[in-house]
Amino acid sequence: MGSEALVPQRPKKKSEPAQDFSRAEKKELAAQYGWSLATLNSVPELRRLFKSAVDGNYTPAKFVAELRDTKWFQKNSESQRKYLVLKTTDPKTFKSTINQRMASIGNLWKTMGGSPPSRQTLAKLADQSLRLGLNDDQINERVSRSINWNQQIAKNTIRGTGAAQLSELRKMAGQYGVSLGNQWYGNALEAIAGNDATLEGYQNSIKEMAKKRYSQFAGELDSGLTMNDVIEPYKQSMASLLEVNPRTIDMSDAQLKSMLSYRVADKKGRGIPAQMSLTDFEDNLRRDSRWQYTQNARDKGMSVVDNLLTRWGVKAG
Repeated sequence: MGSEALVPQRPKKKSEPAQDFSRAEKKELAAQYGWSLATLNSVPELRRLFKSAVDGNYTPAKFVAELRDTKWFQKNSESQRKYLVLKTTDPKTFKSTINQRMASIGNLWKTMGGSPPSRQTLAKLADQSLRLGLNDDQINERVSRSINWNQQIAKNTIRGTGAAQLSELRKMAGQYGVSLGNQWYGNALEAIAGNDATLEGYQNSIKEMAKKRYSQFAGELDSGLTMNDVIEPYKQSMASLLEVNPRTIDMSDAQLKSMLSYRVADKKGRGIPAQMSLTDFEDNLRRDSRWQYTQNARDKGMSVVDNLLTRWGVKAG
């Protein structure tokens, strides 16, 4: 059968209705146009076009040209059109493909650290990935947006890579003396999981926050130090004078907070952030109520007494 005579021809009168083909004949005609009957029948616009093609005895070239002019063709991408063809022509393969994608996305979800999603959520994401022709990065982004990171942080249910990344972000914030909320951490995990950001990038963001909060130490932070590095000499001095383990001291201690918020007056009498010397810091420590109970304080007191006795000409002992 040539392309000019796809439909069997017979003389007919002007008023004679179009031929009524069987389903088998329609399937054969649809195949000659390069489409399956199931696909053409699944979209009303395509079904009408096919009817017109059969009634008008379209050639394959004319049918393709008319199909490309349809709203359906113009509004749907190539992947969306392929999705419909697979779904309507080979339901078994379509279902198998969806199930495979559900399993893959489920594993990705688990790796990211999200709580197990519902089968409905997995099916939706799998369907979207196939219909829209999403690549791996795009699938990652969809999955990362589907996980409720804030809720999982609040419930402490994050596992896998997400848990490790959350721990690292919190560690960074602690090192730089920056306090961040669950909303910030949730947004960061979503961006990292979706390949829109990196841990290194967030470290730079946290450092910039610290530079604004502790502007007197901006130079040290730019040189590669963290706020933990900056306060280390103060911690060691504090541990020595107050006779405590330096590991028990952090930036929440009142003396360190006072040191970090230290200000001096400028020429106009305005308080501006400044670095407190270790000498001034130690003087403040000796005024701390904790100091009076230390051996350092007792030794200091005895030293003062000895000095007084010496001055008065009295020998100790």
